[in-house]
Formats: sequence, C-alpha cells, structure tokens
Amino acid sequence: MHSIDVRRLHREHMLRPGLAYCWQWTDEAGKPMSTIGIRTHNRGLIFSYAIGGEPVKQRVDLRTTPCNYGGSRVWFECPACRQRVAILLFRGGLRAADASGSPTRANPMA
Repeated sequence: MHSIDVRRLHREHMLRPGLAYCWQWTDEAGKPMSTIGIRTHNRGLIFSYAIGGEPVKQRVDLRTTPCNYGGSRVWFECPACRQRVAILLFRGGLRAADASGSPTRANPMA
C-alpha cells in the first residue's frame, strides 16, 4: 500500500498554492512502481491517478492546528470522515486512517 505524509510535503515546501508535480513510489531497487499527480490550491491538494485505467481526481483539503509554542501544524482532512489525518493511503483508491487507525474509503470528486 502506498502512502503520502502531509508532514513530509510540508517539510519539503510542497504545499504552497499553485504547484503541480508528480509523486513516485519505487521498489527496493529504485524501479518506479506507481505515480500520482498532485496539484496544490489555496485550500488543499488535488490528486490525479488511475484505477483500472480510469482517470480519477480526488480533492483533499488541508487544515491547520496551532502549536503550543507558536506556528501551526498542517493536516489532511479525510474526505470520508472529515477528521484530521497526517497520512493518506492509496490502494485501489484514496484512503485515510481514522482516529482508531483503521483505513476509511474516500469518494472521488464528482
């Protein structure tokens, strides 16, 4: 199962509005396994990928919470349950872990 961590995207300055890039997963030998397109906008990200050859676009909003000593922490908003999550999972579509750690299925954009 592939995943994307919002903390890594934030650390690498990949959440700024107006960016478009591809995220690629590789195997242990460095051979590409999967790729997903990511486009940023003011409120979040749009993921572009394919399931069974069918194109899918999935919008995921970003949320922030204040930190105790200043600044803020960025989260994905799970499209299925609207909870804050740090990691999105991809296996046969977009999933995010809920508060119990169980994956929840997210519906693609209409």
